[in-house]
Amino acid sequence: MYIEDKKLSFKSYTGQGIIRPLLYLPQDSVTGDEKQPKAIVLVIHGMAEHQMRYREFAEYLNCYSFAVCTFDLPGHGRTAPDENYLGFFSESDGTELINQDIDTLMGLLIKRFPDVPPVIFGHSMGSMIARLYCARTDRKLAGAIYSGTPAPNGLAGFASFLAARSVKKNGPLYRDSRLDKLMNGNFQSRIAEALTPFDWISGDKEQVDKYIKDPWCGYIFTSAGFRDLFMWIKLISSKKWAASVPTDLPIYIFSGDQDPVGAFGLGVKKVAKWLRESGHKTKLKLYEGGRHEMLNETNRQEVWQDVANWLSDLTSNMLE
Repeated sequence: MYIEDKKLSFKSYTGQGIIRPLLYLPQDSVTGDEKQPKAIVLVIHGMAEHQMRYREFAEYLNCYSFAVCTFDLPGHGRTAPDENYLGFFSESDGTELINQDIDTLMGLLIKRFPDVPPVIFGHSMGSMIARLYCARTDRKLAGAIYSGTPAPNGLAGFASFLAARSVKKNGPLYRDSRLDKLMNGNFQSRIAEALTPFDWISGDKEQVDKYIKDPWCGYIFTSAGFRDLFMWIKLISSKKWAASVPTDLPIYIFSGDQDPVGAFGLGVKKVAKWLRESGHKTKLKLYEGGRHEMLNETNRQEVWQDVANWLSDLTSNMLE
């Protein structure tokens, strides 16, 4: 069950709509009353999708007494003013403004749950946002979970420059197929007999079909959106990023070993290696045969359970 707590709503720093989070709250199995959660998990969704795709996952975590907060990023879902603004964050400085949005929402959640450990969860692009936030925030987070995080890319800065040039030439809302190909062009390369352009996200055909039929999924980003996306990748593609993350922050990274975004496990391993070399307690799990969206894979309940187990261990250790 979820509620829209209006005390958590605020105008995005990007100027692109109102952030309207949803809260999934654990309930007492007998009375049905709200139950004190063991942790509050802030979920940041990925590129060209929206918060409602995390409903089942959030409700699963509720069963283990974890509260979950989801929201639509600017340029996504119901935060976007209309379809023309899907895939658009801001005229400029999107990465910094989104970081302010995340910090504002995290602050509101900490106020709403003052004695509950805050955990940040990000998938794909959302993991980039979460990773940068973890390196920059002054708030004390209890843990961080990165799902389907991208491989480091030394060319991301140049790609951001190309996107900025497209913005200057065509306008911020232009949808440049060349930028889309630069980002997503090779994601299907290892899939034999792919039935759709999005088979790379999951081996579950039903989940892929749902994604394709969803008007809030799978669209081409705007040039301004790609500029910010590539900038996120640039800012987290170095050991310097890992060294900036507080060493006392427990981190769980998981991905499919057939996820092209994480370079089929190799890039994800590099991210975990950077963190461990910087002194971070980091758990890494790669699922054999898994593609990009492990939360929507054929073994998704196993993945959900692994997240619940990690959160349970995290909160249990905090009580010792």
